[in-house]
Amino acid sequence: MEKHNFDTDVIKRSFTTPVLVDFWAPWCGACSILSPALELLHERHRGEWVLVKINVEKYAFLAEKYRVNSIPTVMLFIDGEIVDSFAGAIPGHVIEAWLRNNLSGRADANLKEAEMLYRTGQREKSVQKLSRILEESPNNRRAEVLYALQTVAQDPSRAKEIVSNIEPVGFIGEMAEAVRVLSQFSETKKSSEENSDAAAHFMASVVAFRSGQTGKAFQELIEAFRIDKNFMDGKVREILAALLIYSGEESGIAEKYRKELLRIL
Repeated sequence: MEKHNFDTDVIKRSFTTPVLVDFWAPWCGACSILSPALELLHERHRGEWVLVKINVEKYAFLAEKYRVNSIPTVMLFIDGEIVDSFAGAIPGHVIEAWLRNNLSGRADANLKEAEMLYRTGQREKSVQKLSRILEESPNNRRAEVLYALQTVAQDPSRAKEIVSNIEPVGFIGEMAEAVRVLSQFSETKKSSEENSDAAAHFMASVVAFRSGQTGKAFQELIEAFRIDKNFMDGKVREILAALLIYSGEESGIAEKYRKELLRIL
């Protein structure tokens, strides 16, 4: 497949029909496991989405362009953009759920706007829009998980319940895992090492997170990590990563503390 064919068969076509791109190689054992599962799903859902297979040995420039670091890697294109991806040979039923979550309501302009508001850190506006979407489409999983992520500080139990059956695959799975981590974080009562300086900063971070002070939550958690990198058996790293997802990748807070974390981790 040449570049102009990729543009036609994937980019342009994705504006009318979602396109699933499978980056593979003939020598890849995991690819030979994944490929039949994808083809079976494609046959079962014919007309709902298109499957395109890219041999990375022949088309290395495409693998480089789309930053394919391991194979198999599968990317879902909608409206000319990659909306989600996963790597590795995962079971067919997990892939089917991943597709269903991504395709459900994806074309909804309101959902796209809610996602943009989330990415740029405009949480209150995003939650308001998601609430309206879920009133009309209560089974929209993508909207549900995004709503759970942004309300986990205020209602951790409900947020955790929403994501209880979400597989940890792709963008939705990543958000769901962040919800699980942050719901436990938000519900923290006290640390088993409560008399330590690290524990004091950790609990200050929990309080800040619950009250919507994400920047202060980052600051206190980073300070706890600086004092004791093994505090809570290293779970602070996991919480910091979840906070980055919670903040929205294009928000000022995420940008500021991503750089800070790169310096200390």
